[in-house]
Amino acid sequence: MKKLSRFCIVFLSLCLLNCSKNTISESTLSTAEDLDLSFKALSQDMLFAGFAVTVVKKDKILFQSAYGQADMAKNVPYTNQTLQPIGSISKTFVGVVLMKAIEQGHFTLETPINDILPFKITNPNVPNSIIRIKHLATHTSGIVDDENVYLNNYSILAGENTSRPIAQRMIKELKVGQNGNVWSLPDFLKAYFTVGGQFYQKTNFLSADAGTTYSYSNIGAALAAYLIEVKTGKSYADYCTENIFKPLGMNQTTFTITPDSRSKMAMLYFERNNPFPFYKMATYPDGGLITSNEDLSKYFVEMMKGLSGESTFLKKESFDVLFKKQFEVGKMPAQFDGKEDNSGIFWFYFKNGRLGHTGGDFGVTTIMAFYPDTKTGFIFLTNTETELIDNADPIKKQLNVITSNIKEFESHN
Repeated sequence: MKKLSRFCIVFLSLCLLNCSKNTISESTLSTAEDLDLSFKALSQDMLFAGFAVTVVKKDKILFQSAYGQADMAKNVPYTNQTLQPIGSISKTFVGVVLMKAIEQGHFTLETPINDILPFKITNPNVPNSIIRIKHLATHTSGIVDDENVYLNNYSILAGENTSRPIAQRMIKELKVGQNGNVWSLPDFLKAYFTVGGQFYQKTNFLSADAGTTYSYSNIGAALAAYLIEVKTGKSYADYCTENIFKPLGMNQTTFTITPDSRSKMAMLYFERNNPFPFYKMATYPDGGLITSNEDLSKYFVEMMKGLSGESTFLKKESFDVLFKKQFEVGKMPAQFDGKEDNSGIFWFYFKNGRLGHTGGDFGVTTIMAFYPDTKTGFIFLTNTETELIDNADPIKKQLNVITSNIKEFESHN
């Protein structure tokens, strides 16, 4: 197994988003039937276990379909209702509920995090630097993820088959926990950020003032979600259910693998016929959301409606802030990723003009992005690894074909 890097997985998808719209042009994919046939043809030699696609224009779903297997051993098909984790697309939900909490008067984006937290976070390299909520939401807080520590917040669920080689590698090489035992979110954050904590070290922070330097941080996103817990007195999961999932009818979406949700979940594959065990994480807000193509499309449509001022899900002013380019031209933070053009509140503007996010985790690769001007975009979900396998080029090429076909279809609709 290659060295784990969730950042590499995410940036792989960013590269895919930046592909030219004209990557493939052997045929004109102008109808939903054309696109469906192209995916069915691909499935004859498919390297993915299963995948699902939704294409949206404004408030209409132009295409929604799924292919392959959710469980290859049991021959269970992957459908639009199949559940799977979506990786860092979960962070866009943190952005949305931050705006909801702001509407409810709990804080503002300018609020210093130490005005909220029950423990103090100080950057030891720049002790006078004030970290504000907006810095967490744009990955400019100065917080750095230690990947080795980050994996300490993962655990394979109790009852999973850990005898498979891939499970053993997770346990032995990556030090992933077992039996579903994870830190609570506040305990993990306190251990990471406070002097004397088990995971505390000066290198958990940059030597830079908050707001000046970019460093993509999963743990920083989880910290933003924890601020919501502190101010509302509700778990982040419950707050999302109350303020996003129920209002949008995302009835199958969850952060928790229960007996009911598990029966609807896709197995997550390292390679075809080589599944990962199911797992959980303490910092679940940053990448642990479990949903389906059908449920996620409801959220996706609502976000595009919000950008157009056609949604009452949030106030128009809140959507404006959520999607506002937070960095001024000529004043971009140092080390800002070259594949991105700008940042909203846990949403990214990509170089090709799309707005959205990507995601990756063990056995998970996801994309959700749209063009703000045309309100045209797509969702791609797969239950298959595209980064950690030794020879990832073939599956990356197949993913590139899928996204190129989607873009060809978008261009005709």
